[in-house]
Amino acid sequence: MGHKVYLGSSPFPELPATEEELRVITEHPGRAFTADGFVPIFWLAMFGTDDVSEDPAPHLVRSKKDALASLDRRHSGLALLVGPRFTQLLAQFMDLVDAEMGPYLLVRLGELATRSESPDDFSAELRAALMTLGALTMAREKATPAVQKVLASFCGLEKGWQKKEDATTRVSGEAPGWPETPEEAAWRRALQGHAPEDFKAFGVSVALVPGDLVKHEKFGNGVVTSMRGPEKAEILFRAGPKTLACTAGSEEIVERLAPRTQSHHRS
Repeated sequence: MGHKVYLGSSPFPELPATEEELRVITEHPGRAFTADGFVPIFWLAMFGTDDVSEDPAPHLVRSKKDALASLDRRHSGLALLVGPRFTQLLAQFMDLVDAEMGPYLLVRLGELATRSESPDDFSAELRAALMTLGALTMAREKATPAVQKVLASFCGLEKGWQKKEDATTRVSGEAPGWPETPEEAAWRRALQGHAPEDFKAFGVSVALVPGDLVKHEKFGNGVVTSMRGPEKAEILFRAGPKTLACTAGSEEIVERLAPRTQSHHRS
């Protein structure tokens, strides 16, 4: 039997008390991560001992704002702990949590707790790991071995973990489409905070300038990053940048791209 743990979004500042509240959390939009047999270090670093609750089952819950602030404070220490290979992944993880998760972050630990001989043993292990993570705020090299020792079992960071195939999962967990490529991260940051009505349907007859938001029938939502003359636009989509034909010879595009050049030629 596995010992799954789950990181997801919640509109509630506590574990759901009713079936209806549980359904709301289960169906909450945004990313949801899983891990098996350990708590990924990026998850745990978002919480403190005050965020631990054991009723009705062991879990961690905290506002997204405070969770991201905690990761930010511990960024340098985490970089020492996980190494340069995963430093960029941490930045992407923070961006994704900020953009795609709800007002509260919830880590459900019920299955993992069953591996301990008693609830008290699990609670003590969890609190020890969270207290040890406080050393990451100091971001000192000498603090890293002590942190690693305490987190070895709880976070799956035992000796040689960085060379294992599931190393990425050990720091950030698993989710569909994760980890993101740098292009995906840039695409998501560019689109963050925009409503569906901010995107105009793409077509060859649509006049575009850099910064315009478009909705393409095949590639989905994107942002215009540059123009290749008056007839082509480079657009960043989730799948990566695409160069697409736009309005050929459109006076509107020419004037919007280089109004000074146009007025100079006309004078």
